Parts: sequence; structure tokens; C-alpha cells
Amino acid sequence: MAGSYGAETMQGERYRLSFTVGRLLASQGRALAEMYLNHLNHAGGGDAECSSQTEVGKSIAVIRQQAIEENVLAIRTDSANRRVVAETTRRLSALTVGELAYLAGPDSSTSDREALMWIAMCRYYAIIGEFAGEVLKKHFPMRESSL
Repeated sequence: MAGSYGAETMQGERYRLSFTVGRLLASQGRALAEMYLNHLNHAGGGDAECSSQTEVGKSIAVIRQQAIEENVLAIRTDSANRRVVAETTRRLSALTVGELAYLAGPDSSTSDREALMWIAMCRYYAIIGEFAGEVLKKHFPMRESSL
């Protein structure tokens, strides 16, 4: 999904480094993905918006302020709440509606949610995606288990 809204493309720019805000944020991602999908359903999203391949991009920002105001993630301080919600929605912006639906769905396992949030992180942060690609390229063909 290089070039999509959330994905970082490097063209002589600096890398984004705000990934240090949190780990994978899988449980937070699930809560905000569910909130976003509820927003789409109430807004009466059309077929194009609800397609599994449709990128979420900027549209996920519509729930950011609501999530902060309602403290959906139950974070004690306002500044930490704002930081975590902002970081989670940034990462979610790199996923498709179909991926968000699976992330928020009742059938997704913890490991699946973590994998989706890892994919979101790799798409959103070029430095992580490039690093992961290099490491995986070297280790998986050789079937090394020393990762």
C-alpha cells in the first residue's frame, strides 16, 4: 500500500519516529476500529466506503476527537489519552475497512489483532517496514529461528 494515505513514503525526507509512543497498541486499535466502524454504519457509508479494499486514510480522524472526549481507552491523564488515541488512529489509517472490520470483529484472536497492528505499523512507519523487510528477507529463506 505504498503511497496510501497512512503509509510513509521516503523521498529525501526524514523518517517518522513517533512509534515510540506505544507498543503494538492492539487492544487500543481494536476499540478504535470498532468505534470507527460504528461511525461508518451510523453515517450510512456507501458501497465505496465500505468496500474491504477501501483505505481508511483521513476518514478515521473523525473519531479521534470523540475518542479523546469520551476517554474510550480509559487512560488516566488527558495528555496521555490524546497521545495514545492520536498514535493509534494514525496507525489505523494505513489499514483498509476490511482489515479494520476483522480487527474489531469477535472472531479475531489476540495474535491476529497483534499481527494486523504490526502490519499497520510497518505501513505507517517506513523505517519499521524497511527494517522488517530486510530482516525477514535475510532470515526466512534460510529458515533461521534465531530471530
